[in-house]
Amino acid sequence: NFICCFILSFGGIYNEEFDNAIHSDWTALNGTWSEIGGYLIQDDVSIGLNQRASVPVNQNEVEFFYHFRAKLSQGIDNRRMAIQIMSSTANPNNSANYSYQALFNADEDEVEIFKVDSGNSTSIIVFSGVDIKLNTFQDYMVVYNRSSGSMMLFVDYAYIGSYTDTSSP
Repeated sequence: NFICCFILSFGGIYNEEFDNAIHSDWTALNGTWSEIGGYLIQDDVSIGLNQRASVPVNQNEVEFFYHFRAKLSQGIDNRRMAIQIMSSTANPNNSANYSYQALFNADEDEVEIFKVDSGNSTSIIVFSGVDIKLNTFQDYMVVYNRSSGSMMLFVDYAYIGSYTDTSSP
């Protein structure tokens, strides 16, 4: 189960608090998504690992700050979640021309950054020893600078690590 209570993106500000219903800007691509009590919930584990909902954000700015609170539940395999940023499409098959994905993996206690280029996904760095708790809300943050290609990751406001892609567009 994945529960998220807000998503905040600066770079053309988008704020979602899930306080009434899922806003019409959101598109459920895979999974059973619902808003309950101020939380975005996806609890259909039968469809595998590709449960996705997306919302378009302004990507014309230089700096981006993505912040969300989420909780992963116990009792399922592959307890992980990801945020895909700077994507040209919400397609679940990584068909974006260019994007990044930060994968938060509770089973391995790690965060892995992937780069998607012309539909090919490549792992570019793994940060180990990250305390991703089950059944506990945690704050997740990705800070990205499109000019420098710099990406910084935080869990519960603790710095996890950074990566700079000098070939970023």
